[in-house]
Amino acid sequence: MNGKRVLVFFPHSLFPARSGAHRRCIQILQGFHALGAEVTLASSTHTSDTTWRAVSETELRAVGVSRLAVHQASVWDQRYHNYARKFYQWTRRAPPLDSANYAPPTLCHWFARLVNETQPHVIVVTYAFFGRLVSRAMRSQSVTVMDSLDLVSLYKPRFDVMKQYFAAPPFSPTRVDPKILDENFFERLHFQVAPDEYRIYDAYQYTIAITRADADLIQQHTAHTRVLALPMTQETRTLENQYAGAALYTPGRNPFNVQGYLYFAARVLPRVLESEPTFCLHVTGDVCADLNAVAGIELCNYLDDLTPEYTRARFLICPILGKTGQQIKIVEAMAHGVPVIATRAAAEGSPLCHGENGLIAKDAAEFAGYVVQLWRDRELCRALGERARATIARDHSTPRLLQGLSLILDQQPSE
Repeated sequence: MNGKRVLVFFPHSLFPARSGAHRRCIQILQGFHALGAEVTLASSTHTSDTTWRAVSETELRAVGVSRLAVHQASVWDQRYHNYARKFYQWTRRAPPLDSANYAPPTLCHWFARLVNETQPHVIVVTYAFFGRLVSRAMRSQSVTVMDSLDLVSLYKPRFDVMKQYFAAPPFSPTRVDPKILDENFFERLHFQVAPDEYRIYDAYQYTIAITRADADLIQQHTAHTRVLALPMTQETRTLENQYAGAALYTPGRNPFNVQGYLYFAARVLPRVLESEPTFCLHVTGDVCADLNAVAGIELCNYLDDLTPEYTRARFLICPILGKTGQQIKIVEAMAHGVPVIATRAAAEGSPLCHGENGLIAKDAAEFAGYVVQLWRDRELCRALGERARATIARDHSTPRLLQGLSLILDQQPSE
């Protein structure tokens, strides 16, 4: 496999890598590099949610990349986007999932030139939004892979709903519409995966899903793509876990995590404090700038290294009500020997097994009960944490990812 070239398109800047999606992309890049492939990373200033900056060779080598190519968006890309948006508004039609709104013609032409220049054996595109980047000619010359990461036709409408409620920070549990703090909020909206999304996956030789549940769903609704379930990898860490500090919540900066914070602060925390007035939760991450703290919660902002927090933490909470992909915060905490209390929505597709390596709550009252139970019982925290770490070592190891990527590298183009 040595010497094979791989081209990976990821829409956002990886430097710095602060989200689960960023870390997942880096795992794919490093995995192909570990298998001896020469990896080119492609992206665009049009698609990135953060500004691309100059990246050093040292930073690229650290993530397994030999070359970085970034499409520089022009004023014409924005004009095209605006015209397309107005057209679909005028026709009262929804744009295709992989429309030019996401990948305008200049980006597609740039990507085609990059493919012609690099002649990759494997082309990986992240997110169905950018499915149109790969042409029929590319499929005849390269093994094409869609890294789904999220089922985007479920994620985007949920995200749009959340934006309506969380338009302007700071967000406070005392000033929130209680309707969005219901455990069944998203179920009542009846969102489904769009047929367009399955069509996009079926145009690729392989589709990578981050959870077994997503993989099964894609497999049931496609006829041609080969689906691989490759969960997040996480190296386990042997710490001198104390299980004597604060509880921990490590959210990324997105509205689903804000909703989870408000759900816990408004509906779970008051029940906990009635029984345990000394309870304390540490919340980390850039999202802290958007939140109002309340009694029992300390906003710790972004931390470069969470190891001290994991070493002290009694447990981690994951109170989100509408997830995307796999909850990286769950996998990471378990790998550090920290037990997790999660909602049913958060636990779906995760390695959590109730009562074995963590706890899964059906509602706020049950969530509060589990919080109090673990707050009082350090030995139970230790037992769950040790089994959690063993679960990650068994099911989320790097060799499992490399096995899947090796299978892709060994294939030949399908057309």
